Formats: sequence, structure tokens, C-alpha cells
Amino acid sequence: MSNIIRTLAIFTTLLLTLQAELPPYVYENYQKNAPEALTISIKKVKTSLISFSKKSVTVTAKVLRVQRTKSKVKRGDTITIIYNSTFWKPNGWVGPSSLPVLKEDQTYRAFLRKGEENNYYYPDARGKSFK
Repeated sequence: MSNIIRTLAIFTTLLLTLQAELPPYVYENYQKNAPEALTISIKKVKTSLISFSKKSVTVTAKVLRVQRTKSKVKRGDTITIIYNSTFWKPNGWVGPSSLPVLKEDQTYRAFLRKGEENNYYYPDARGKSFK
């Protein structure tokens, strides 16, 4: 019986660890290492429900400033950003930061990567991809 209890304790610990919030320095490292660091102005946001707790988000944004770029995006370019946003979590949920749904006519710093097989951009600093 003690082996079963020990196994359950280990499984529970691992499960809780996998859903824990990341420390701030981890997000800062993601931001520092993102291939694209841009300031963007949001022109259009389209969302669609993909589950009872997640939305698919498609954002059209104008690049206002380029801090660094691997994709050679320029100031004035229009880009499309695609990601999923979790809008509902059960009470007591502890987990990584969720990506927000960006708001039209707002300006954000964005830490992104460009898709290798398409012209879309994706968040590259998890839940802290937009400031």
C-alpha cells in the first residue's frame, strides 16, 4: 500500500510542478532572446472560441519601432500575429501566465518569432510576449 501512496505523491508533485507559474527572470530571458522585439500598434483583433476556456486570436498590427529583427521587418510594415489565449481557469489554478487578447488602437511591445513556413508571427515569450 505504501508504494501506491508514494507513487501518487510523486505524481501529484510532478503535476503541480508542471503547472506552476514561471519566475520573472524566465520571462525576461524569453523576451531577451526573442528573434523579434517590436513596438506595435493594434489595428484589428479577431477571436474565435476553440474550447470552453480558450480563444484563437488573430491580430493585425502596424510596426512602429524595431528594437531587433531576424525577419527583417521594418517600421511601417503590417504584420499578422496568431496565438491562443486562455480566458478561464478553475478557482485555485496556478500556472504559467496566459497571453492576453490584445486591444485595438493600443500600443504594445511585442516579443515574437516569425513562422518558418508562413508570414505569420507568434508570441515568443509565453504569457509575457506583450507589454
